[in-house]
Amino acid sequence: MNYQDAIEKISWGYIFIYISLNLGTVNIFPAWAGFLLIYLSLDAVAEMQPSAKLLKPFALLLMAEDLAEWVLNIFSMTPDLYWIDVFANVIILYFHFQLLTNLANIAEGQGSQYTGRLKKLRSVQTVFMTVIALIPVSKRAAITLAESGVVAFGIGLFSVIVMLVICVTLFQYKRELRGIEEKSSLVEE
Repeated sequence: MNYQDAIEKISWGYIFIYISLNLGTVNIFPAWAGFLLIYLSLDAVAEMQPSAKLLKPFALLLMAEDLAEWVLNIFSMTPDLYWIDVFANVIILYFHFQLLTNLANIAEGQGSQYTGRLKKLRSVQTVFMTVIALIPVSKRAAITLAESGVVAFGIGLFSVIVMLVICVTLFQYKRELRGIEEKSSLVEE
């Protein structure tokens, strides 16, 4: 798989991770499929940024955790997995931060116009994923941050916007890569 194909898989992976569309109790866009797509693309990314290979075990772990949760939801089982969720949230924060850092570094090396946007989105996403991860913790600690509907709605809305912009940016970056590839093939002829 080449890097351009890897970016396309990562783009689709993020769509699966971010979109939750349920048919009954089954999510038809399961996040585990998104982590699988990203896992399959990491070797191509690692050819340009070797540290991306370190994400492979985390992708498998996140895929397994979400797959187990997905299967349990099919059978309407919702066990309280608070500490597993906390652990998974920490891994997710690192995973997304590092993956977007790797992609931004590669984009920077290619002189891509999306370098700055990828870095900004990475940072904004990390902050908001941290806030979202802390909301259940705040409820357990009797802090009422999430009790305010306006605050929860605002955080949720902003997070959705950031997620959509990340997906769009990755698809735009892939299109830019295709253009660079076409130009280089024309020059070779």
